[in-house]
Amino acid sequence: MALERHPESYSGVLFLALWQVLATGTAHAQPAAPRPGFEVVSIKPMPTDAQVNFYGCRGGPGSNDPGRISCSHWRPTQTLPMAYEVSFPLVSYPKANGEMPEYQIVAKVPAGSTKEDVRLMWQSFLEDQFKVKVHRETREMPVYELVMGKGGFKGKVWVDRKPDDPAEVSNEPGTSPKRDRDGFPIIPAGQTMGFFTGGTAHFVAPAGTMKQLALMLEGRLSIGGGTPRPVVDATGLTGKYDIKLAWSPPADNPQAGKEAPEGQSMLEALETQLGLKIRQGKANLEILVVDHIEKVPTDN
Repeated sequence: MALERHPESYSGVLFLALWQVLATGTAHAQPAAPRPGFEVVSIKPMPTDAQVNFYGCRGGPGSNDPGRISCSHWRPTQTLPMAYEVSFPLVSYPKANGEMPEYQIVAKVPAGSTKEDVRLMWQSFLEDQFKVKVHRETREMPVYELVMGKGGFKGKVWVDRKPDDPAEVSNEPGTSPKRDRDGFPIIPAGQTMGFFTGGTAHFVAPAGTMKQLALMLEGRLSIGGGTPRPVVDATGLTGKYDIKLAWSPPADNPQAGKEAPEGQSMLEALETQLGLKIRQGKANLEILVVDHIEKVPTDN
């Protein structure tokens, strides 16, 4: 991985050789194949007056810009859960680490890379540039369980579309997604998107899974002073579904205004629209413990 320098930047497989074992009684280890890495990464401190209208990362395999990943208002703690395949509440950070600075990142992705390749590229980037060191351990902790409501699941089983179906048409880079007649963004199967318009929040996951829905709920349940907890899928639904959910964000926090907010809260919509609900519980879960992470990247 090459790291562009900016004036304003901070800037094995173990195998046995049988004939040698027979001859000498020893085996030789070959180093594991290196993890894939980004071809080029530009990383700069986020300007305080930046006119950027999105937070997080976009692009990469499966998007309409597969060869590039762009991030704005980015912190290493933001990408770390994805890179190591854990959810945000299942990461334990050093207590004395404090708030991370924000960065702008543009990463060039090698042609033909998969989403799994990109996940490993982020691992390499975090460990090389922010000196991330981690280990895993199991702990019992409070969780939210995603379970069936009284009336059973109300969502639709996913039916594959033809490539030329209008609902499969990709959106142009830098433009707002097209929407269906119910106001939900139209995105390719296998992706997820949250979309806010006209005072209503939408979540859509064509060919989505209960795990994807649980991850969305996990992030939303900690907003507005909520307690961050993992959301564990306990529905027993193992297929792919056409997941659509719409709710009124003000209804999630009725204390914010003097008048009763209009529309359903997220949890009310979850039960009436999808036939699912959230309950509290406990579970033994594997967490990722971050032993060390730097605030400023190292220019290799």
